[in-house]
Amino acid sequence: MKSELSEIFENGTLVKHRIDDGIFSRNYKTFADEDEFNDDDKKGLLFTLLASIMMANSVEMGHKNWAVEEEIVKHMCIETFRISDVVVEKLLTGKNPEFVKEGWLRKKEEIVGDHNYLYHYSWGPRAVGTVSTLKVFEKFCMINQTPMLEWGNYEDTLKKLDQKNDLYHPR
Repeated sequence: MKSELSEIFENGTLVKHRIDDGIFSRNYKTFADEDEFNDDDKKGLLFTLLASIMMANSVEMGHKNWAVEEEIVKHMCIETFRISDVVVEKLLTGKNPEFVKEGWLRKKEEIVGDHNYLYHYSWGPRAVGTVSTLKVFEKFCMINQTPMLEWGNYEDTLKKLDQKNDLYHPR
């Protein structure tokens, strides 16, 4: 699995290391602090976030319009993956979060009411420029054991999006 997902991030790096899928095991270890959350864990989380953002939206809308609310992302990280608040804050929700600072994710702020804010995450410029949406989709389908055809025209739409971003290179 790791080698198959590695090709997704062939042009990107994370903290000066090549990105791959990381290690996402089913032992559901709890990450109590940031020292326990290593680079492979970050890479696995990044893949999961990018795939989740893409698949939670209509792919026809394109990168710029894909977004997932912060509360959904936090719930997924903290409740589902058992990642501590400290790690989630460092990577996603803090004042200068790592995934946002490095351009993998974009955090958008929306004013709701007088003094309330709603935050959304989308693919950042670095992910848009280096990560093939088609490869993320292929691996998403493989992991979920879902034929790509069950998603209608997603494959063709994502292929066109990758061609637009010069990321489509058929074998």
